[in-house]
Amino acid sequence: MMPTTLQIGANIAARRRARGLTQEQLAASLGVSAPAVSKWETDSSYPDITLLCPLARALRCRVDELLQFAPAMTEAEAAEHLDSVVHLALSGDRAGAEQALTALVQEYPGCAVLQYHAAVGWSALQILFPQADEADRQRWQARALALWEELHSGSDAAMAQYAANQLASHAVLHGELDRAEALLAELPQQIVDPTMTRYQLQLKQGDPDAARATLQKRLFALVQQAAGVLAALPAVLPETQRQLAAAEAYHTLAAAFGLLDSSALLKVEPLLKEGRVPQAAAALEAYVDVLTGPVPTPDPALFAPTLPAKSAAAADKDPDLRALRQVLQRQLAADPAFAPLLDDPRARAALERLAQ
Repeated sequence: MMPTTLQIGANIAARRRARGLTQEQLAASLGVSAPAVSKWETDSSYPDITLLCPLARALRCRVDELLQFAPAMTEAEAAEHLDSVVHLALSGDRAGAEQALTALVQEYPGCAVLQYHAAVGWSALQILFPQADEADRQRWQARALALWEELHSGSDAAMAQYAANQLASHAVLHGELDRAEALLAELPQQIVDPTMTRYQLQLKQGDPDAARATLQKRLFALVQQAAGVLAALPAVLPETQRQLAAAEAYHTLAAAFGLLDSSALLKVEPLLKEGRVPQAAAALEAYVDVLTGPVPTPDPALFAPTLPAKSAAAADKDPDLRALRQVLQRQLAADPAFAPLLDDPRARAALERLAQ
């Protein structure tokens, strides 16, 4: 969780030592006592505002450096903070997750990359706490929407496009079709993919590592996009056999590129529609086998070293992963579409295994 108090003591101490000054010498130069400097360095108190400029000069730095001011957060930093919020949520600390998200946005107002991650965080709470009451869910949604609206009207063009897509999705779900249409019309149509030209340029520049990374990142993005399309396709295919064919195509794609294979879950509903409850139970069991088995990693023959993966052993011990499985178990057990499976012993056993 993001600290809510200013913590500059370690910075003052490090800069004082780098200057070769004792606490007494720094105190004497500023006209304060040595115990006062000691309190600053342990974050027991702060320098008076009138001392900030003299203190910065004594330590040969700017005031913003002294206060460790950063105008914005990097993508990596924002993602790391979101991971910590998700960890709090998965541990069951809903209040802590909310407090962390609120503190982050307050500490970095106007930081587009942080607003993006915070909006994702507020939306994630609705998934991670499916049993939350309607008032909480509406509050989380309202906070996410407020951030998307701010990003949509902001100066960061890329983030504005992400926000337009998110707002359009929300508009569709709530029947605001005209607004959804208008938001989607804002998004540029990509006519040319510069991947191959960039790859050729990097080769000509004598940088094969960069060229490889360009191709691997683009390939992985396309594979993930294809997987997302295949996961959504069964919902708009009228025949169950075509829905099962889409699930099988997902399986082929996941196996070829080393993705998490959710194809078995895609087979459950069409099998239930056909009244094939035992086969649907077997598909659910297969899906649970995937979720509780070794964690797949992108095929290193295609993606290494650009996409380094956490080792399977480390991932299997990850408490967040276990908690996420438990969240998924609750969602599946509560989904009306899966209700016919609850009488099947294989399906019940699979759901119980997912909750462990």
